[in-house]
Amino acid sequence: MKVRKISLVPILTAIAIVIILTPLLQGLFIFTQNSENEFSLNFYEEKASVAPVWARWYKIYGQSVGMTVGNNSITLLGNELSIFDAPMNPFIMRIDYNGDLLWSKIYYGEENYSYSFSAVLPIFKGYYIAAGNMIKNETENVGVCIIKFDENGNQVWGKGYYSKEDASLNFITRLDNGDYIGGGLLGNKSNTGWLFSIDAQGNLLWSKYYSMGGSTSFKSTLPIQNGIVVAGEIRNGYGTSLFLTRLNMWI
Repeated sequence: MKVRKISLVPILTAIAIVIILTPLLQGLFIFTQNSENEFSLNFYEEKASVAPVWARWYKIYGQSVGMTVGNNSITLLGNELSIFDAPMNPFIMRIDYNGDLLWSKIYYGEENYSYSFSAVLPIFKGYYIAAGNMIKNETENVGVCIIKFDENGNQVWGKGYYSKEDASLNFITRLDNGDYIGGGLLGNKSNTGWLFSIDAQGNLLWSKYYSMGGSTSFKSTLPIQNGIVVAGEIRNGYGTSLFLTRLNMWI
């Protein structure tokens, strides 16, 4: 019987190639810390070259909608979230500039109705407007709620505006004459952009609907001289497009 000799040269060559290439491959696919741009557990430690940074976690399962500043504190508005991550039960919390909680309030609905905030507008002397949706059975947006709060989170006045369609509010802004403009989307039938105006006491002045050639949603607005500019999006068979439109204030 002949004994076949096995050459070790190819095996040793393969091992040498692996040893040489491994660091190079690790450099391609494995992240290594960069001492000049470090993002690690030390991220929140005070550095000599920057101002102190803090982070706080609060015992609430929810989302933030907006913040206002006043009286050496920050007021944050948001919504609790359901187990399906649907917004419900708006809340207001006040923290100091170190992030320590001063007080918090949760606002519950009635019977089968709940509320959610989607926009916050600071106005004056610590007062602010919170606007959002009225929700039926946790799923159906049946209208819009607008509430004026004082600096302590107490309600000054609140208004509800019902709609025959699924109404979603995206923004609210204040005009120079003291009135407010809000807008969003009416979604389950007409799929139209929606604008409305209220006075300083929350009384409805007018409400208008606009279609731009597809499912139209108004996202934001900017008051200008003698009118407003509205930004939004249109969805149709060609995709989603951004649009801007200028409207006379006295529509």
